[in-house]
Amino acid sequence: MGAEDLLRIIRSQPPASVPRACACEVLVARYRGLVRACANRYRGSPEPLEDLVQVGYVGMMKAINNFDPGIGRNVGAYAQPRITGEIKRYFRDKRWHAHIERPMRELLLGGPVGLAPAGRAAEPCARRRRPGGTPGSSGRGRP
Repeated sequence: MGAEDLLRIIRSQPPASVPRACACEVLVARYRGLVRACANRYRGSPEPLEDLVQVGYVGMMKAINNFDPGIGRNVGAYAQPRITGEIKRYFRDKRWHAHIERPMRELLLGGPVGLAPAGRAAEPCARRRRPGGTPGSSGRGRP
């Protein structure tokens, strides 16, 4: 049975039906190599390869459910960017639980050099004492 026939079964059956589940299973098994190839691109990452493969299968299922045979005929060509996108989304979602702007992250993580410790006001830049210099000097021998 071809991919077009399997997709026709998936489109015609209700989501919880046995024929639809079987057709999805056959399509996923057919594109197992594509999912593994997409996950292998990120093999050097700190995430285990099997986790990335599982996330890739989520992308494959989304591709199967959203594929429109009227627009294109190649399920693999449609699925590849969906699988890769799902893996990238997984990495992005694992970094920070909430999006925090860079200045706030710098404050949370210690910030750039020259910030005053919490609870103390920062000295004005012109009056800041630099190593090896006097107040207001650059520390390089020039006033």
